[in-house]
Amino acid sequence: MSVTKAKFGKPVPLLVDAKGFKDGKAVLFKILKKTGGNEILVAEITSVVKREKAAAKWEAHEAKFATGELVFKQEEWLGLKDKLSPTPQKDQYSFIAIINKDEKDEMKTQGTQIEFTFPFELYIEDATRHPLDGVKFWVTFSDGSKKQGVFKKGYGKLDDAPAGKFTVEIEDHEFIFK
Repeated sequence: MSVTKAKFGKPVPLLVDAKGFKDGKAVLFKILKKTGGNEILVAEITSVVKREKAAAKWEAHEAKFATGELVFKQEEWLGLKDKLSPTPQKDQYSFIAIINKDEKDEMKTQGTQIEFTFPFELYIEDATRHPLDGVKFWVTFSDGSKKQGVFKKGYGKLDDAPAGKFTVEIEDHEFIFK
């Protein structure tokens, strides 16, 4: 199954082929969340066929994600190794499209899986309580992707971080976990 990447908080594009259906035929998009082995209906959006395609946008702000916040100083890193997971847990979303619902030529088509990305932020001060500034950092996410950033007045920010756990490396700084 293909994947649609979407920034959390931004409209999610939904698109399926509707070959053989005339313009104006009704389309019902059903957004589903997989949880505990079951799929639950999250939202329904209507659209119409246009040029043998069906498209809509889902305002995903109604989706619920388990989030956390991570703000700490260098000396507070001790003992935190197993507690680091400020990005949301990975939820599985997908959609189906029903074209010409309740008619004899009704067609159901599976859409893509939807994977959200999130803003990633952390704040770090050094041992002298000064915010890190101009210092590079690297984040490796649980999906294997890596991103680089630079601290500005203690804040490290990245766009489009995948959900899940991560590790952080900071240029010329060493942190000890016990």
